[in-house]
Amino acid sequence: MASDLILDDRTRAWQTRAREFARERIRPGALEREWIQDPNERMPWDIIEAGSRAGFRTMGVPPRYGGPDPELSPLAAALVIEEFAAADPGVASSFNHVVKEIRQIARAGTEEQKEAFFAEFLADDRYLTGTAMTEPGHGSDRWLQPDGFHFDTTAVRDGEDWVINGRKHCITSGNEAGLLLVQATTDTSKEYPEATTVFMVRRNTPGLRRGVVHDKLGLRLVNNTEVIFDNCRVPHSQVLGEVNKGISNVSGFMHDNDLLSLGMKLGIARAAYETALDHAKNRVQGNTPIIAHQAVGLKLAEMAAHVEMIRSQMYRLAAMLEGREVFDPMFMELATWQSVESVFHVATLGVHVCGCRGVWLDHPAQKHLRDALVYFPNDGNHTTHLLVAHRMMMNDCR
Repeated sequence: MASDLILDDRTRAWQTRAREFARERIRPGALEREWIQDPNERMPWDIIEAGSRAGFRTMGVPPRYGGPDPELSPLAAALVIEEFAAADPGVASSFNHVVKEIRQIARAGTEEQKEAFFAEFLADDRYLTGTAMTEPGHGSDRWLQPDGFHFDTTAVRDGEDWVINGRKHCITSGNEAGLLLVQATTDTSKEYPEATTVFMVRRNTPGLRRGVVHDKLGLRLVNNTEVIFDNCRVPHSQVLGEVNKGISNVSGFMHDNDLLSLGMKLGIARAAYETALDHAKNRVQGNTPIIAHQAVGLKLAEMAAHVEMIRSQMYRLAAMLEGREVFDPMFMELATWQSVESVFHVATLGVHVCGCRGVWLDHPAQKHLRDALVYFPNDGNHTTHLLVAHRMMMNDCR
């Protein structure tokens, strides 16, 4: 598989451009900006706009609709997100979601939907997107699918419209998104996979309003919010894919999500390792830089091993999604679980290496740890992925 790690010129160019942008535009001031209390003032619109002008916000748009790259691969997108996350994963999350949702619309949308949406999306450097799936009563249910599960958010057909009612929460960019891809129950007589439809709901739709902004421990430069639907009327023409087939429409979205999530965690882990390594080279104890102390050196070596573990998982999943390796759904679940373990372990060791400075709020080591912690409840809850993998093992035994 060594050849899979050799990047073609186009992919390498995306990576290089992203690294330069992250170093010059995202990293400076990110740590200080996190502590702005007003979430609207904290939102880094200047970076979003600059990233849009550089082609990162629009990189998932197909070229026939004005996208910047006819051969953007899943791996190239993951490498961009890795570089952004190494500078600040909150900023990276905004771009991460745009890529996933753009690709979902490109796969499942009608020609009319794509022409209308991509035109408005390309025209506005602040246009973000979001997926409204998680609810106060249903988080990991989407992955585990217990008997009788349906989303509490419903959509009822009324002539040429659908009327949506319900509440979502923890929605990334929910307060800023120009378009939300909303999963709602449209047939309670069927099981969840055959009962859910995805709707394209624009920001200014009557009956759609934003609720509480969740004040999070990490990833603070992206907002997660409640989204409330109160007789929100959406035309049938804004159904994405087929009615009651919404889950099959989002399978590709979930694959994109898992790959880009690996890029996010790799970026956080890499940043934690680089912060600790720099500290160990410059911190002198006993007349010697502490990197020479075996106790510190072993921690750094362990951190490096976990960083490379996540990197290998990301490259392998990218190879599967690009058709260079047979797709293994269990690997995707296990990689999602293991990468959370690894990024948290790396960030924890980073605080150990940096000592008392590592827990000061103006030091990046504590930021890496806070950002890593967010991934335990993210992506369907950490333990859920082991449960799904266990189900796959049980099915193989039958």
